[in-house]
Amino acid sequence: LAKGRHRLTFVCVGRNAAASAYNLGIDTIILAKLGTPAPQDSSPAQPATATPVAQDFSPVHHATLLRKIGERGAATSAQTATLVTALKDAADEVREAAVWSLGQIPSLPVTAPLVAALDDQDYVVRGLAALALRERGTRAAPARGALLARLGDSDVGVRMMAAQAIG
Repeated sequence: LAKGRHRLTFVCVGRNAAASAYNLGIDTIILAKLGTPAPQDSSPAQPATATPVAQDFSPVHHATLLRKIGERGAATSAQTATLVTALKDAADEVREAAVWSLGQIPSLPVTAPLVAALDDQDYVVRGLAALALRERGTRAAPARGALLARLGDSDVGVRMMAAQAIG
């Protein structure tokens, strides 16, 4: 884009079955400089989309976007998959944001990825994973053995969070 004023157009392509009208709400817009964008088909039948690939973002931008999902308290299946994939990212801050967001949405069926996150190299990720499992209550019962193992973690905070998760 050239320097100057630009117009963003959002197209509402459907509505929630429970809604009585077609409305479009926007929680957040984050503008980030990306690499060369892929060409988009912007014909009226196929509106252009602005869904950048996660690796196009710096770790800080990626983490910010992931936290926005958790702040809403709900996630689509695609967003859930994005969060789970981000648990394997090389950047600590991305994994931390992903596990935090998963913890904010306890209804998501992601116990197995959270159990795997208990073995992360970053103590913050391990601790947040324990807290996220605690929020799942009895649905996290399969994680009990992994949480018990975290009682011997090298970080005292992780040990405390694991103990809280066990109850």
